[in-house]
Amino acid sequence: MTSPDELEAAAARLERLAGEVGSLLDRVVAFHRPDVWQGARADRFGRDLDDQRAHLRAAAQGLADDARTLRARALLLRTPLTF
Repeated sequence: MTSPDELEAAAARLERLAGEVGSLLDRVVAFHRPDVWQGARADRFGRDLDDQRAHLRAAAQGLADDARTLRARALLLRTPLTF
């Protein structure tokens, strides 16, 4: 059985990963501007970039949700059962 401390550590790792994943494309966004490139390819790039950023934000949200679930399970394991 996994210990509460192991669950907390895994939750912390997931939260760090969620923070990294959610911002992976932010540096690329800096290059999507008219002085870098224009035209149909730039428009398509912008749309694709927005789609990919949405996918990454959703993945980051999923990781954060999983971290909360692990923290809740750790709390349950730490809580003594009383009857």
